Amino acid sequence: MGQLNRHYARLLEPDIEILLDFQIDHISEYTSWTYDTRVGPGRDPGPSFLPEIRQMALDLSRRRIDCIAEATDRIDLIEICQTAGYRTIGQIPIYAAYYAQDFKPSKPIRPCILCRDIADDLAIFCIKNGYQLWIYPQPQPIPETLGNPPTT
Repeated sequence: MGQLNRHYARLLEPDIEILLDFQIDHISEYTSWTYDTRVGPGRDPGPSFLPEIRQMALDLSRRRIDCIAEATDRIDLIEICQTAGYRTIGQIPIYAAYYAQDFKPSKPIRPCILCRDIADDLAIFCIKNGYQLWIYPQPQPIPETLGNPPTT
């Protein structure tokens, strides 16, 4: 069973809440969890800067994956947000490409979104394009007694 890492760099408190709820339900599926993993080349400010400043700029401007959950048969790259939109959906394939380039994993990479809400059309797009989508916590159905007036 994977260990929970309580060092959620850069995650906002509401996103940490979603992640903790998710981890409680899925902890046994994963062997490790890492957070705030830098991928990609970063942006070079140019030769007019000192080499150490250029390197710092490159390091700080690299893309960051919120959470990487490794299972025995795959690596899940998880972007966490309250409401998933175009930005979130656009980040995931870029992160997957950079992760594959930088780390050359032997397991397949699965792009994932963990959120509280997403528009129906965007959810359909994610599913059709092979993204794992978790809406967390799952919405509870309205009890019949609340949705319908009593019959006599």
